[in-house]
Amino acid sequence: MKTLGVTGLILFSLLFCYLAHQETRFWPRAATMRSVRTPKYVHERYQPSYFSVQDAQLLGRLHKEEAVVLLGIAACWAAVAYSKRKSCSQ
Repeated sequence: MKTLGVTGLILFSLLFCYLAHQETRFWPRAATMRSVRTPKYVHERYQPSYFSVQDAQLLGRLHKEEAVVLLGIAACWAAVAYSKRKSCSQ
């Protein structure tokens, strides 16, 4: 169980880094002000926040995928912690 949890933790962490890197392709097309080309607001910390409709949809999808991956990281971490606690109690 511990090996599976550690492997999952590593894989989910790498996947999260990949998804975060995918967001960088949208940053050059972002704008600090709403315009005809960039009408959609997307919450992006420390970055310009207005994007085209298509970019906003893709960013929303990426954010949902990142949330799922973060849940996977938490589940794997919990599995590792549980297996450590169970092995210590025996």
